[in-house]
Amino acid sequence: MSVGNVTIRQLQDSIEAHRRLLAAANNKADDAQAQLIRIGLGFCGQQFDQLQKEGVVLESSSPETLGELIINSLKANLTGTDRQSINWPERLNEFNRRIETLQKEVDAQTRRANLAEEKVLQLQRQTSSLDQSLSRERKKTQDLPRLPDSHSSINQHPEWLQLWMKRRSFERDKQIILLIGETGYSRLLEVQQMLVQKAVLGERAVYRGVEACQEEELIERRNGVSVEGRPTDLVFLTEKGRWLFTQLSGKSAATAEFEGLLKAHKSVRHTSLILKTADRFTALGFMVDRDPVQIKLGENRYFQPFLVGRKDGDVYYLEVESGEREERASLIQKWENAFIAGAGRICVVAPRPGIMNTLQSMILNWATENGRKPSLYLTHLEALKTCQPGDSVWVRIR
Repeated sequence: MSVGNVTIRQLQDSIEAHRRLLAAANNKADDAQAQLIRIGLGFCGQQFDQLQKEGVVLESSSPETLGELIINSLKANLTGTDRQSINWPERLNEFNRRIETLQKEVDAQTRRANLAEEKVLQLQRQTSSLDQSLSRERKKTQDLPRLPDSHSSINQHPEWLQLWMKRRSFERDKQIILLIGETGYSRLLEVQQMLVQKAVLGERAVYRGVEACQEEELIERRNGVSVEGRPTDLVFLTEKGRWLFTQLSGKSAATAEFEGLLKAHKSVRHTSLILKTADRFTALGFMVDRDPVQIKLGENRYFQPFLVGRKDGDVYYLEVESGEREERASLIQKWENAFIAGAGRICVVAPRPGIMNTLQSMILNWATENGRKPSLYLTHLEALKTCQPGDSVWVRIR
């Protein structure tokens, strides 16, 4: 499967998830509208019946209009009550209590309906943006040049290749080159785990195979950076290794994942933190996109999440923060974009509790200054390390 096809599939999954969110928001708005009508019919049935006879369609009326109709109807009932009633003071208090209770319920339902309508608009903008991104990715895929057939490639190491293919270790070492070239995986530990799982190789065979490929100058190893515990080494195909992958598969080797992330993010440590977060969420049952597409939010405005996690039909745009210093203007733009893309939800992953708490304060300060009311989903790697499948990954939701 080509990189273009994978990207298109990711976009299609994201669009479908947002359409489900949009349908849920629409259902919430409809439920709030139905509750207001139920309240009106229960407390002011005669007046509502009269309104329907006059041609007023309750289901299409705004929440504010319905609330006003209910309150006015109750006030009219109160005014028309027999003032000579023996228990007038008691009935007056009862009506006041009913009006107060009803006012609170109307206000609550109105707020819910307005919030649902706002989310509908945000999700509609998101879905439109993703549709445009999907169209662009499809066009890119159509415009990709066809790779030359492997038999017509210029053989840079023909004699070596013939000898290498005759070795007893050929099949083992071939699996290593194909996996790294196909996936772009850069962390040695992940490469070893995938080879054991998918290529049915023993751990010792994988270790010897990596050593052999390094001796043949097909891969190079570099020291990694630890975000917790012992750092894993990094492995990359050399120029000779990339050439060999093309000979074996007829395709160009994928860009090394670590190098691609390093270009897009702040530092080696931040890149390591992003990959470790992806590992944790994957182990806990999430489908994690480690190279998500940009989301267009408006004219010349885009949002690039660090990771996208999907589980049980829900989509989480994960902001993975290392706690490194960042310019205030950049942070403000980041939280604003995450707020819009997530329909009000901002999901943050930090390396440890102290940094998570600092980030929460920063986001709440931004929200207060800009009149925003985000839903915060917060967690950190130390908590994710002890989390079990089925547990909530979030340390704090507010």
